[in-house]
Amino acid sequence: ASNSTPINVYFDNNKYILINETNSMISLNYDGSPNTSFGNNGILFFNNFNETLIVKGSKLWNGFYYIFGQVVYNSNNNKDFFITKISLDGILDISFGLNGVLRQDFGSNEVINDILITDDGKVLGIGAKVVISNSILLIRCNSNGTIDNSFDSNGYKILVNNPNEISNGVKLFSFENNILVVANSEYSSGSGIYNKNLTLIKMDINGSYVTTFGTNGVIQVPLQGSSDTGNSSVINAILLNGDELYFNCYYSYSYINQSMSLRKYTISSNNNENLTTLPLYYNCFYIDNSHKIYFTGTERCSPNTATNCSRDFKIYKKNSNGSSDSTFNSTGSYSYNFFPSDLISDDMSSILYLHNDGKIFMAGRGYNPFSNGTGLQMLRLKDVSLSLYEAENQNKIALFPNPCNEELNIFNQNLNIDFIKIFDIYGKEVLYKKGNIEKLDIKMLQNGMYFFQINSGITVLNLKFIKN
Repeated sequence: ASNSTPINVYFDNNKYILINETNSMISLNYDGSPNTSFGNNGILFFNNFNETLIVKGSKLWNGFYYIFGQVVYNSNNNKDFFITKISLDGILDISFGLNGVLRQDFGSNEVINDILITDDGKVLGIGAKVVISNSILLIRCNSNGTIDNSFDSNGYKILVNNPNEISNGVKLFSFENNILVVANSEYSSGSGIYNKNLTLIKMDINGSYVTTFGTNGVIQVPLQGSSDTGNSSVINAILLNGDELYFNCYYSYSYINQSMSLRKYTISSNNNENLTTLPLYYNCFYIDNSHKIYFTGTERCSPNTATNCSRDFKIYKKNSNGSSDSTFNSTGSYSYNFFPSDLISDDMSSILYLHNDGKIFMAGRGYNPFSNGTGLQMLRLKDVSLSLYEAENQNKIALFPNPCNEELNIFNQNLNIDFIKIFDIYGKEVLYKKGNIEKLDIKMLQNGMYFFQINSGITVLNLKFIKN
């Protein structure tokens, strides 16, 4: 339906709604077929032919989807922010903005990264105004999609906390009857030393700082040490229990040395924790009521193989401290290759949705030049340790000797094996082999317990062994 990568997902009235990274959204029935009553046969494009709408996020509020981000025009380099309002049936609300879309130019390149909708339907937006030192941009528009000029007389505020600061607004939350701005900032304090911070700003609905919060309404949490020369930035955040901020942070030290991590900052105790590593691209994380961490995303290809990637859909489940949850598929992770027999297949998962019955919906964009080119890929899992098929076939596979030393033998009773993977107790993949393998050399593995995962093309079987 679309070659754009899905970045948000909703589930409403037994339908999935996928918000794509550029220009469009898709509606699917529970069985994965297009919901033809939505938009035009299940898909809605909301851009004009002379522009590209780069989507940064979306909100579902009072029966409408609000989608926001940045407008890139084909005819010039100017970039504006946009907010569009769309009904549950996939129809642009033409009473909002101009034919359903608010596009606004404040004299530079602007972007909106998140919005918060007030009880009276006004929309607060947070992002960046690039020309003015990459400063935090806070805007407010009326419920009809016009700029609210009563908000600081021109509809927006520039939030600058320190001289020579480069900053970007990331997220907005309702917080203690006020609003909480989540941003990242970098500024020089002299002598070539740069401070790279998670920045939290508490404001009232009119954009005034609540000075009892932090220092004059601002808390800054270091993301790196002052001598660290790498770049860092907050990408997304979730606020739980009004006090626990989970956020993903991107680090870059060179073209090769880049990473993404999930961190937790507790506001009341000023405690900053590094929980786990995330996939570098399109990572989507979710924290459930038990503080279990689910996440998916796309791993980075090696620079030497960037045009010939071989990635799979992956999902991870971890405990609140970032350790792998071994109750989830025995290893704390699950992967799926849509085209295991093809030489080139790049499956890039980007979103997940947790159903109340334990099922997990995943989607992303795949590339396969031999089978279907580029397009949307989806799957749904059960959050259980063994499926019925696994239980029926578990006795067809055995590992011996167990414990083992230098070699591991695989007893296989008529089960076709596409590939096997071995994970350590932290969920890290340490060995991968294709085909119906009868014996493995494991001398290179350190002593300890390992998880042995077999993909038969139909399901995944999991066993354990100990290396002495």
